[in-house]
Amino acid sequence: MTLQFHSVISDQKYNFIDEEVRPIFKQKIENAGRKNIVFVEGYDDKVIYDMLYEEHINELYFMDISFTAEKSNIKCMRGCEYVKQSLKDFVQYLPQEKRFYGVIDRDLKMDLDIKTEKQQACYDARLFIFLERYTLENYFIEADILYEFLKGQSMNHKKLISLLKKNKDYFKTEILDPILNHLIKIGSANLTIRCLDDEQCFLKVSDIDENIENEIIEKLHKYSRQTVLSKFSHYKQKITDKNEALKFASAKKYFFTLFHKQIKQHTTVNISLKYHTFDLALLLKKNGVQQDFIDLLNLLTQKKCPKTELSC
Repeated sequence: MTLQFHSVISDQKYNFIDEEVRPIFKQKIENAGRKNIVFVEGYDDKVIYDMLYEEHINELYFMDISFTAEKSNIKCMRGCEYVKQSLKDFVQYLPQEKRFYGVIDRDLKMDLDIKTEKQQACYDARLFIFLERYTLENYFIEADILYEFLKGQSMNHKKLISLLKKNKDYFKTEILDPILNHLIKIGSANLTIRCLDDEQCFLKVSDIDENIENEIIEKLHKYSRQTVLSKFSHYKQKITDKNEALKFASAKKYFFTLFHKQIKQHTTVNISLKYHTFDLALLLKKNGVQQDFIDLLNLLTQKKCPKTELSC
């Protein structure tokens, strides 16, 4: 049976894949066996998904697609574009095989844009885009998760103990809420930039300690100050009213940096969340995942899992 399957892998049906990356694709597909294959943006994403869905290891194989960026002739694509292009290719050239899927972050998309993109025929209803938060890492940004994470780190960083003794409410009010308020401004600024001039770059990490309003006025100098600030105020109010601080600003790009600064100011401890995504994923699973993860599992397994319950 194994030899028979290997012969299928070795034939010409994967010739549509760029020859630079074809051997790696074929090897990974062979490793997956009969499982559903899910293209993901990077290695960290694969590690997180493997852990969150470990009960489905016999059904699902998460494939980090970032190797195509290193080998492909097209170097300028972002991770999500590689995922989408790979899924498109497999849908087009292997339409009979319904086991290939793609998962990407929502990034700075609006809900209607996400719905429209997922419905494109080229994805055959097998593209999943997270709806509730900007990136996968944004789902870690919960007071319970971050407080428990710091408790776990306090064994190695004794100076964290003084902060933890002040309890979780203090942590939320003094550490987390100020960052979330700043993320509202960052998200509002980036939405304003995208709305008025989508050729402009979004705010850099180095900009986030500056006056954000002045930053976007400078970036959008061809518009009047009133126009820019009016649009910024509109998005800020909308994000605040809908409690969407984590929907329009990246945790990887902004939150992790801000969190590091806040913790260092309160405790002098240097601790970077970007090196602890697996620990945070464990805590996310322990505390209960958000609905997006249930919806993803339902799509990948074609089963109907109850809300907040991953294993079904």
